[in-house]
Order: sequence, then C-alpha cells, then structure tokens
Amino acid sequence: MAKVSEPVKQKKRHAKSPPAFTSKKKKIRYLINDDTIPDKEEEERLEKFLFDETPNLSDDDEPTPMSVSPVEAAKKTSSSKKREPAWHDEDDEVKVEAVSKTTRRSLTMKGKSGDPYYDMLKKKFEAIVGTPSWARLPSERDDQEKDSDNEEETGSDLKRRCGNMISSKSAHLPKGKIAIKELTDLNRDSNYIEGRNIEAVEFHTSSSVALVAGAGSIASIFHVDGRDNAKLQSIRFERFPIQCAHFTRDGEQFIVGSQHGGHFYCYDMVSGKTLHVPMHHALEQTSMKNFVMSPDGKYIVVCGKFGNIHFLSSRSKEFLFTLKMNGNVGAVCFNSEGSSLYSHGDEGEVYIWDVASRRCVRRFYDEGCIKGKSIAMSPNDQLLATGSSVGTVNIYKLPISSNNPTPIKTVMNLVTSITILKFNASSEILAMASGDKPNALKLVHFPSLTVFSNFPAMDTYIKLPFALDFSPSSGYLAVGNNRSKVKLFRLNHFKNY
Repeated sequence: MAKVSEPVKQKKRHAKSPPAFTSKKKKIRYLINDDTIPDKEEEERLEKFLFDETPNLSDDDEPTPMSVSPVEAAKKTSSSKKREPAWHDEDDEVKVEAVSKTTRRSLTMKGKSGDPYYDMLKKKFEAIVGTPSWARLPSERDDQEKDSDNEEETGSDLKRRCGNMISSKSAHLPKGKIAIKELTDLNRDSNYIEGRNIEAVEFHTSSSVALVAGAGSIASIFHVDGRDNAKLQSIRFERFPIQCAHFTRDGEQFIVGSQHGGHFYCYDMVSGKTLHVPMHHALEQTSMKNFVMSPDGKYIVVCGKFGNIHFLSSRSKEFLFTLKMNGNVGAVCFNSEGSSLYSHGDEGEVYIWDVASRRCVRRFYDEGCIKGKSIAMSPNDQLLATGSSVGTVNIYKLPISSNNPTPIKTVMNLVTSITILKFNASSEILAMASGDKPNALKLVHFPSLTVFSNFPAMDTYIKLPFALDFSPSSGYLAVGNNRSKVKLFRLNHFKNY
C-alpha cells in the first residue's frame, strides 16, 4: 500500500526591514533598486557635458564671453582661485610657541606645533633672499612686473623733477673722505729691480700698462690689474741712472733721461729697438733729468740750464728752438691743447708762453713764493697750481689777466719743498707731494678746495714720494718711493682704468 507522504512543513520567513546602517555596497545596491535613477535625457545631458567639445551649460554656469581670449581667461581663473601646493610637507606643520627665539637650542627645547614658526621662517627667508621666481604664481609675477615698471616710471619722474641733485651726487667726487684702497705693489713682479729710488711712474694713455723707471738703470713695463700686475718687459740701459721717463703721445715709444752721459734713450716698444740720442752740447744742453712731452705729440721740452727751455722734435728727436726765462727753470707744463707753455723758476715768477709765436705773453709773481719747484695745469684748463720750496701750493683760476693775480686757495698742509704736482683726468683731485719728508703726500678736492682727511692713512707707508701718476680715467694712483716700490691705490669712485 502506497505510503502517502506528509506535506513538508515550511518554516515561516519573516520579511526583514532594511538595516539602519548599511555598508557602501549595500547602500549603492539599495539605491539602484530605487526609483531615483536618472532618465535618458539627463544621461545625454551629462554625456554631452563631459565629452562634447562645446558643452551645454546650465543656467547656473557662467559662460566665458567670446571676446575674452583663452590667455586672459586663464589669467582670470588663476588669479581668482588660489592654486593648491604640488605636495604636502609634514615639516610645515611644526609649531613653535617662542616665535621670536631664533637660537637652535631654544627652539628645540621650547618648540611645539604652530603656524607662527612657519610664517616667521618664510618672512625671514623672503627678507634676506627674496621670493624665488619659481615659487610665485603667474599672476604674482605679472603684478611684480607691473610694480617694477611703476617704480621705474616713478624713479625717472623723480629724476626729471630733481635733475642735478641726483646726478651730481653720483657723478661728482664727494669731499671730506676719499674711498681709496691700497693694492699690490705695481712693480712687485719685477722683484723691485728698477733701483732704490723710483724716479718715474707713468700710465699708458690707451692701454692698461704702466712704465716704472729708477736709479738702477732699468725701466719696466707692467700690465695693471691691481692683483698680479704682471711684468711685461724690463729694459736695462747700461750705466744710465734714470731720472725721468715718459711715453710718447702715440704710445709706441718711451723716452728715458738722466743728468749723466750727455745723451738720452728712446725705446720702441713695437720693434723692441733702443735708439741712442746724443744731446746738443753746443747749446749747453748736457742734462735730460727733467723733460715733458707736449699734449699734441709734437715736442719734447727739456728744462735746461740758465733759464733755457729747449724744444726737440718728438718724431726725429732733433733740436728745434729754445725759449729763455730769467733765473733757472724749475718746472714746466702745457695746457690741454699744447698751444701754451707755463714755466716756473727760482725767482718766483711764472711765465706764460705762446708756442706758435715763441714769445712770452704774460708773466706774474707767484704769491708768497721764494723759489718755484713745481707747476701743473688741470685738464679742463681752468686751474693752475704752483708749488714752492717752503711747502705752499697756490691755486689760480684761469685765464690770468693780471701781473699780480690772487690765488683762489693757498694749501699749506706740507712744510717741505713741493716736488710733485699732478691733476687727475677729471680735474677733481690735485696730488701734491714732497720728496723731502716721509708720507708727505696730500690729495686736494675740487671744487671745495679742501684736503681729503683720510689719505694717507696711519698704516699707509709711502716713505719718500719721488714720482706719482693717475691712470687715464683716474681709477688708479701710483706712487714711487725711495724703497724701490711703487705703491698702487684704487680710487673707488672712478670705475674705469
């Protein structure tokens, strides 16, 4: 008999309510089954917005006008929104309570977290170094360029209004103290072989070289750089103690003279040849210890005996003519063009000669002078300086129209015979020196007519100054002494050689 199976009793399942807190996956699955799925039109709108080249913006979005270029729009966006940093540095979050303390120990012991420490370091870095260009946003760079342009415009506008007040401060040499620095000795590279007494120092007019000559019968040429001053060449003149030396105006030769030998030498720097030139004994010219070159390059002017001033041809070295003054000739100088010659002698008179007509056009007594020892004219032809045997220096304003002119200034800082007077190229400095007393060298400032108080310094040992010269643009001052050395100084106000 077939067994009748009993129906299986099924367990009642109670419907479970959705949990109060569900995981993300369950929540997403629950939302998908919901009726909040976007319709087909909304999907198309989103796809066009994300993938189309020209999206259809909603009313809430602000369209970019077509008149604005993409570059300007990018600038506007970058300026309106602050860019996020490219990386996050955990050290930036370090905070320190004692912001004002900068020592490593105090920051380590008392330091705690805080933004003030970060701000302090940032401000300190920007104050010392400045903000690097790579750390600035493009908008900040543009703003800075605009600010700099405005500053330049403001500065130029200020200069136009103030004019000479700004330019004169930077262009003209200030009085009081001179910015000067002692450099390597000019003739150190030659081991000071020019002799114990340096009698001649001169800078080349167009090249950065200098001539040094002394009683050791040797003349040397140096490359002037203030650091090494390399020797280019040394020339020995047998048994000829040099007492005077000058470059010719064309810069290709130099001439050395002495009171011994009855001759002088001319050295050609291009060919390397030495020319021996005998002196004119018939004219009682037996010495070349004191001569100058005319600025126009035509003449060699020799201070002879008995008031004679001999003119030689600079090209052929031949005798041309002689001018004669009363007493003995102490010193001579030319004006800038070489048309006028000024001579000073042991009777205290100054003679003014017209070279073309070969005659004296005026002479006057140097005020307070017993014996004239030196004379110099400024390159601008406005000042004449005379030095006497008692240490006074008179400065006259040119032109002189009286037989008894009054000097505009009498400088009495030295007490021994003034053996050297030299103006610099800008006519702002007059160097006056005496070879009879150690460190007897002073620099006079123009137009204030005052002496610089800080030169020579207490630790500057010039010894007896026997020769000196300024470089063509006044960047250097060289002083030869009685210890075989040529002291070289840098005048910081003048930028060029």
